Amino acid sequence: MGFKIAVILIVFSCCTMTTDGTSFSGHGPKQEGTSGAGVANPQDSTWLNLNPAGIVKLNNTFDISYEYLRPNRKTEMSGALGNAGKDQDTGKSFIPNISMVYEIDENSSWGMGLFTVAGVNNHMSNSRTTVGAAGGFDKNVDYYSLKLNTVYARKFSNGWSVGFGPSIVFSRIRTDMANAAFTGQTKGQNEWDESWGGGFVFGIYKEWEWGAFGAAYSSRQWTETFNKYDDAILTPLDQPQYAQIGFSFKLSEDVDWLLDYKWIDWDSISQVGRSASKSGFGWSDSHIIKTGLIWRVTDETTLRCGYSYGKSPVKDLDQFANSLFPAITEHHASVGLSHKINDSWEVSVSYLRGFKNGIRENNKDVAVGGQSTSSLELDFIALGVSWYF
Repeated sequence: MGFKIAVILIVFSCCTMTTDGTSFSGHGPKQEGTSGAGVANPQDSTWLNLNPAGIVKLNNTFDISYEYLRPNRKTEMSGALGNAGKDQDTGKSFIPNISMVYEIDENSSWGMGLFTVAGVNNHMSNSRTTVGAAGGFDKNVDYYSLKLNTVYARKFSNGWSVGFGPSIVFSRIRTDMANAAFTGQTKGQNEWDESWGGGFVFGIYKEWEWGAFGAAYSSRQWTETFNKYDDAILTPLDQPQYAQIGFSFKLSEDVDWLLDYKWIDWDSISQVGRSASKSGFGWSDSHIIKTGLIWRVTDETTLRCGYSYGKSPVKDLDQFANSLFPAITEHHASVGLSHKINDSWEVSVSYLRGFKNGIRENNKDVAVGGQSTSSLELDFIALGVSWYF
């Protein structure tokens, strides 16, 4: 019953634009407080998604967070198919995440978590295309993807830990975008369509006196086709495989420095990686550097800060195809704080800023967008509660 309630809460409250392409940089205020860095420094049960091997360092814990996202998107359309004019969408979204870790014994743990891993929402006042303007469509898209992880982690006698487990993915979409041929509205008619899928996660982790090392891999999350929208989204909208590797260095007894690298395999997803001239979105792989500091000021209070950079996966020549969901922010900075109320309860908060970035259609592909432009900036506030039981 509790799991069903959690699913319902997420389904009705999450639609958003995210920071690592359409993927979140992290989950919850502790991950967001370091801009998603920390694959080698587990902080709470959300790490069962970031690095499942790291949960052996945790005791019994339950975490719930609510995250507020305020993106600011601007577009200016032109070109052969573009509906000339400017548009701006400043929306807001609320994204919950729920996770827990149970310590089986001193060397093994089990965890489960439900996370909002990707999403887009954009509601423009004007249509993207001239054909859309004539019919009053091609200006809205809502998409999100949820992932349920169940993982097991074990620490071996040599100090190395391994964690792994299956994932179940549930995605929904609705849009009134034009079909792939730009001859009319997609047959989905802005009605919700759903798909299910799955994959797996795997991670390794080890500590030394100087710090720790961690690495994690999430397989491609294979999903069903959105049948209602197969005239606009021609192939399954799978979640891409990704890997994150990093170190945590002990600068002092109370300060840790995090340094991570993350790779996201966007161009292996047919719909995402194909160029706009082939009815795709033209995304390239993401290569992201993340760094952060964790300072345990007192036994009760911990401060965090972080920064990440990854070049936009959207190329200029594919701006027009992505103008309904311009996932193009590159620089992100964050701060965070946790405070233990007592031995059982802790509250955490973080703020992440995605700095403004823009792209312009360069006429080198199909030139349907002429000199159309898109820009995006965002603010992200996360509030979470941890229960140690």
